[in-house]
Order: sequence, then structure tokens, then C-alpha cells
Amino acid sequence: MAGNSQAKVRPWKAKQKEQLRQEIIDIAIQLFEERGFGAVSVDEIAQRTGIAKGTFYLYFKSKADLIQSVLEKGLALLEAAVFHAIKHGEGDARSDLRNVMRAQLGFFEEHGYIITLLVSGRGSSAGDLPSDVWEELRVRYRAVTTSIYEGIISRAIGIGAYRQVDAHLAASILYGIVTGLLYESVDSGRPFPKILDTALDVFEKGVNRVA
Repeated sequence: MAGNSQAKVRPWKAKQKEQLRQEIIDIAIQLFEERGFGAVSVDEIAQRTGIAKGTFYLYFKSKADLIQSVLEKGLALLEAAVFHAIKHGEGDARSDLRNVMRAQLGFFEEHGYIITLLVSGRGSSAGDLPSDVWEELRVRYRAVTTSIYEGIISRAIGIGAYRQVDAHLAASILYGIVTGLLYESVDSGRPFPKILDTALDVFEKGVNRVA
């Protein structure tokens, strides 16, 4: 009977531990959004969460481990946003590309702290995140976005809306354009939507079928 009682308790404890882990991540995100990765300490994260510093290390080996979890959560949210955009698209290449880019850029507009490491790599020299982990996350980010672009472009080529081009290369070019938009927004402070349509026009002039 005792063994069965313990078995019933364990799932509840596991759920409680996961809830606290997610709370630490969410608090860290709030602080990173306020001041960036480098300016926030483990002590501050623990204090804001209402736990002892030692408790923090029961859930994360280091600040770098926490940052990795934060970026992974950010990537999951970004993936959900862009997949939702394409799932509810109109089937028209231009509309679908615009919707995906808007979802992508809108995500970064809301979560700008992620740009400093995930996209631009700025701050990676601070030593908070190991270079191999940082690079792995960046590769994952690029793979998710370029694969969606490539799918849209390939379908457009298949129905004759775009001329015959290398869809993968075109997707990589579009990825570069979006990355440039992120740099532009960070450096100039200009909102993403104001430059999105211009960027898409520039891209499409190179792929539209000439009558």
C-alpha cells in the first residue's frame, strides 16, 4: 500500500517541480527583456522568483543552462507562430510569405532580447552561453525559417507563379533579408511592419515570372 501511495505522489511532485522550473524561466525572460542577458544575475533571478540561490541550482546547472532553456522556449514559441501563420495562409505565395515574415518579425519585436544572441550573435563573447550551444540554436532557428520559405517558394514555382529558381537558395536569400530587417530594426528602432512590405517587394522582383 505504501508503495502505491508513493507512486501516486510522484507525478504530482514532478508536476510541481516542472511548474517551478517554468516559473524560473518566465521570470528570467522578464528580466532579460528589461535589461538583457549580461546584466541579470542568478541572485536576482532567484530573488525575483522567491527561491534560494541553492534552489535555483537544483533546476539549472548555471546561468548558461538557464539561457539555453530560455532560448529553446523562445524557439518553440517562434516555431508555433510561423506554423500557425502558414496553416492559416491563403495559399498565395506572396500572402503566405508576408504572413510568415510578419509572424517571425512580430515575434522578435515582442521578444527583442532574443535577437542579441539567436540572430545577431551580439553578446555571445560575454561567456554566458557556450559557443557550440549558441551555434546549435542558431542553426535550428535558421533551419525552421528557411524550410518554411522554401516550401512556399517551391509551391509557387510548381504552379508557375515564380520562375524556375533554386528554391533552397531563394529561401536562404529571404532568410538573409529578414535577418537584415532585424539588424535594421535593432539599430534604427524602426518598427518591423514599416519595412516588411518593401523587403518582400525587393525579394519578389528577383523571382516573379516575367510576362
